[in-house]
Order: sequence, then structure tokens, then C-alpha cells
Amino acid sequence: MAPLLLKPTRTDQAIADFVTDHTSPGVEKVFNLLTLVGDEHLIFSALAAAAIVSTLGTNAQRKAVAHLWLATLSVAAVSHGLKYAVNQRRPDRTKAPFKGAGIPHSGGAYNAFPSGHAMYMAAIASALARQEPQLRLPI
Repeated sequence: MAPLLLKPTRTDQAIADFVTDHTSPGVEKVFNLLTLVGDEHLIFSALAAAAIVSTLGTNAQRKAVAHLWLATLSVAAVSHGLKYAVNQRRPDRTKAPFKGAGIPHSGGAYNAFPSGHAMYMAAIASALARQEPQLRLPI
């Protein structure tokens, strides 16, 4: 067990309860597919393919792929380190009785924090915005 145990926030729990109460198998299938976009195995596989393809490209393209690798490896280290140090139960697993709603293979019941999917998407978006400034959103 990790040294720090966090309970889901009230907001997390309210959202999880609403989704659990109002979902259907069809909706869950769609969101299972969308979840794959942030899966680290898929991300690293895509980066491996990009690295291979970038060997045929320009120096700038190789640097861009290297930057993406650095960003995602950094996220992996921080995310897994925090998941090791902090246990936070996934809010969808706290609903009694748990009927398997939510994504059943999304990781352990106690590794909701931090969201690896969110961290990977932020790192990739940041790296891409650095390489392609026209993609940046005005904030």
C-alpha cells in the first residue's frame, strides 16, 4: 500500500455516480475506444513508429520526435512514481454495489491519481504546440 491514501473528491464521486447510473453497454464501448487514445502502450507504440519513420525525415522532424519521446517518458516516470506513492480509489469503484460499471481494465482500483491519460495528453499537446505554433489555442 502506498504511503498516502486519498479518497475521491465529492465532485469525482458525483460524476462517477451520475455516469454509472446513466450509462449503457453501447456508450461504454464508445468510451472504451476513446480511452485507448491515452493508453501508454498505444502512445509508446505510435512513438516507436514515428521514430522509425523520422529516420527518413529531416533533422527538425527527428528533433520533434525526440522531444515527444522526452515528454512522454517524463510523464511515465512522474505518473508511475505518483501512483506508487499515492493511493486514490477510482470513484466508479466505490459505488455500492459495484456492478462493473466503468472501465474494468483501466488499472488497479487504487491508482486513480494522477490520471495518466490526462498527463499524456497534456504532454503530447504541449510538445506538438511547441513544434507547430499554429496549433496553439489562445489562452
